[in-house]
Amino acid sequence: MVNEKKSDICIIGAGIGGLTASAVLAKQGYNVKIFEKESWK
Repeated sequence: MVNEKKSDICIIGAGIGGLTASAVLAKQGYNVKIFEKESWK
């Protein structure tokens, strides 16, 4: 078996596309960070 180190991934935007991409990538084992310009209230 080959040891692979997965890179951290940065998602820009917490819209439906960004959230979907981050969920899929996180499920595959990636460490995902989401950045959003709007503040959450």
